[in-house]
Amino acid sequence: MIVRTLRAGLLFAGVTLLLTTGCSRKLREYKPGMVYQPNETVLRVDGQKQTWDQMEKRARNLLKEEVDAKTLFVPQGEEEKALEFFRRKTQTLFVNKTVMLAEARRRGLEVTPAERQKYVAEVEGVLKARGTATSIEDFFKKSPLGEKEMRNEFEDGLLIDKLLQEAIRNKITVTDADRDALAAEIIAKRKEAKQKAAEIHAQLQKGADFNSLMKSDDKRVVGGEIGEVTRGKIGDKQIEDAIFVQKVNEVGPVLETGRGYMLIRVTARTPAKAAVGATPATPESVHASFISVRTPPVLKSKDMDRVIQERKFEKSLMELLKSLRAKSKIETIYKDLAF
Repeated sequence: MIVRTLRAGLLFAGVTLLLTTGCSRKLREYKPGMVYQPNETVLRVDGQKQTWDQMEKRARNLLKEEVDAKTLFVPQGEEEKALEFFRRKTQTLFVNKTVMLAEARRRGLEVTPAERQKYVAEVEGVLKARGTATSIEDFFKKSPLGEKEMRNEFEDGLLIDKLLQEAIRNKITVTDADRDALAAEIIAKRKEAKQKAAEIHAQLQKGADFNSLMKSDDKRVVGGEIGEVTRGKIGDKQIEDAIFVQKVNEVGPVLETGRGYMLIRVTARTPAKAAVGATPATPESVHASFISVRTPPVLKSKDMDRVIQERKFEKSLMELLKSLRAKSKIETIYKDLAF
């Protein structure tokens, strides 16, 4: 089972809509185990096509990037299932890119030299910070898609970004009503999480098994081992202080943190040892595990505005893509291509 669902793309957020517009039987409908020829067309969008070989190359590259970055773990025997996920992802990206490029050209948008230069500088800053490449030219040359194709992708991305700026970003406003609504949402969710944490604490006080409660069907509840720690190694003084005063095998009170409400159980404690001869002193260490009920963080004003803007952007993007796809002729080998 694949343990993580991935974001849809670099320049635009993922949405969850079913692609059915213009589906055609001209393309062989995909069924598990089917074999396609490398140059066989597997997707058409208003005449623009994607072949099996093109889809496969991009899908394998996306999968490799996620595995190498350790943001995706694929259990043994699930490789083909993971690859199929990225084949569909590749088709989704192709559809979105094609319809947005067509819309940008319909509007007569063009990227100016100044806009290109600004974008290149931003991208190069990210590449250098990540250690991926020393320059945009270096990035193009290193691309597994090939230098020419990566250059084309970059130029397409510039034009799409300009479309998104004109069609969506320039129209987004944040009002006091938006801020009040988000604040009320955060307060309500944190209140619910606090109640959930109190319920778990009450169960533990009555003798419920800590390890069992760490595993929950409630997506807000997470748990695991903190491991053996010494003072100064946790990064959160509140949690650290709680750990070092708790008795072994006792569950402490509910702790309110920026990300949620936490319960901690200390399972072992190793006393500090003074230096003896050439043997240096060792500090006190504690082994602990935790259960946390996650909540939205408490946000500062500028962070609230950022969250509101991101939400409005994603909603408007979904509406734009839905509208553009509805006007396009889309043929795919997948009868249930969702994105």
